[in-house]
Amino acid sequence: MDWIDLSSWTRPFLAAVLAVVLGLLVHRIARAVVRRIVRISVVLTAMEERIERPSAFALPLLALQLVWQGTPATVPLIEGVRHFNGILLIAALTWLAMAAIGGLA
Repeated sequence: MDWIDLSSWTRPFLAAVLAVVLGLLVHRIARAVVRRIVRISVVLTAMEERIERPSAFALPLLALQLVWQGTPATVPLIEGVRHFNGILLIAALTWLAMAAIGGLA
């Protein structure tokens, strides 16, 4: 059985960790800005409260998708990682859209 050479995953893994941290940082900053902007409206405040958790998942997944797309195709198993992350991103964006609609209702 051939083992996967993990040395080719070093840079993508470090970039992925950095992307997740930056995604969470952007979420935290954007949440503070959005809260300040929408506090004048009860409806928008309700929507902001409903999308907080889904957006905390969607932003890091979006950042990860950018990392995986920038990773060379020669890295073992990268196609599967891209596909799985894409599915997770679609699910997170669907959750985000449903929460936004639910906040308006």
